[in-house]
Order: sequence, then C-alpha cells, then structure tokens
Amino acid sequence: MKPINQIEPWIDKSELKELKRVVKSTFVSEHLLNKEFEDLIKTITKSPHAVSMTNGTAAIFCALKALGIGAGDEVIVPNMTFIASSNAVIFAGATPVLCDVDENSMCMSAQEVAKVITSKTKAIMPVHLYGRSCDMDGLTKLADKFNVKIIEDAAQGMGVLYKGQHVGTLGDVGVLSFYANKTITCGEGGVVLSKDKKIIEDCYRMKNHGRS
Repeated sequence: MKPINQIEPWIDKSELKELKRVVKSTFVSEHLLNKEFEDLIKTITKSPHAVSMTNGTAAIFCALKALGIGAGDEVIVPNMTFIASSNAVIFAGATPVLCDVDENSMCMSAQEVAKVITSKTKAIMPVHLYGRSCDMDGLTKLADKFNVKIIEDAAQGMGVLYKGQHVGTLGDVGVLSFYANKTITCGEGGVVLSKDKKIIEDCYRMKNHGRS
C-alpha cells in the first residue's frame, strides 16, 4: 500500500541560496538574518512584535514563563495535538489539563474548555491544527470571563487566518513553528508573537540567557 504523506516540503535552489547567506555571514545563530526573518514574520502575520526561537517547544515554554505561569498552575490543552504542547507546560512547572476537541473541526472549543476550567487554570492553549483555526471568538469570551490568558499554539498555522486575522495574533501570545512537517520549514525553529512588547523582551532574554 502506498503511504499518504502528511506533508512534503518543497525544497529547491532558493533554500540553498539562503543557506549560503547564513554561511557567508559566519553567524549560525543570532545575526542580522534573524532580524530579517523576524521582520518578515511580522509583515506576514501583522504582529507588532516577534522573536525567533530554536523551536516551537522552546517558544511555548518561554511564552508560558513570560506570562508568569508555573508550579501550581493549570493550562488547558486539547487532547489532539503534538506532545510538545503539553511538554512545554510541564517544563514550565505547570500542569497540562486535557480537554476534548470539537468533532467537526478537531480543534479546541469553548464548550469543551468550560467543562475542565478550574480556579487553578491560568491559561488556555488553543492549537490550530492542520491549517484549521479554533473558534477564537468563543475562547476569547471564555478567557475574559474567567480572567485567564490565551497562548495560541499556531505551530501549523502559518498563513492561516481567522476572520481576516492571522492565527497566533489573537490571544495574549502566539507561537509558530518551522519544523520539518510545518507549512514553512527551516528544519527547526519557532517564533513567539505578541502585542505586548514586555512578553517579547522576556522571551528574548530567556532564549539568550536561559533564565526565566
């Protein structure tokens, strides 16, 4: 039986050209090319702030810590997502609480989140899966009602819009991923998006100094 690929990257001479630019710069981590990349992401997503990360998991972890989430806190995560969504919560010292997804969209819904939200809930993590967006209107209303944060896992959401707005820019903070099976791949990589400059500054500090 011939397998059906979940995703297949399109790689041609343009990627090789960009890799040569990195090698010629002699910088393989932080450099002007990072800023160029971040500026491009801001242009595409219309997010006022963006900071690049080593991968999506690290991006979620830094976003959680920047929001002050840690031991004793709960973060609601859909039960259909990659393990990194929950792992980042555990790495931050908090507890992931799984909720069912909507049977039609296969994404998190306000109705299912409401069933598991508690006094310990500090954030909701909608995951925009396979290029589909969650019902952000419903989730935002719920988050406002219970005074909790929204961390969008938009790892697979590059180019995905919700009512004309790029996913990852609707909550308090959003995360994109550029792993091998994502819409746009760099092999690895992630980005934190936020309207809040302080969140971005905290994430930048954490990725460079390793302190939360």
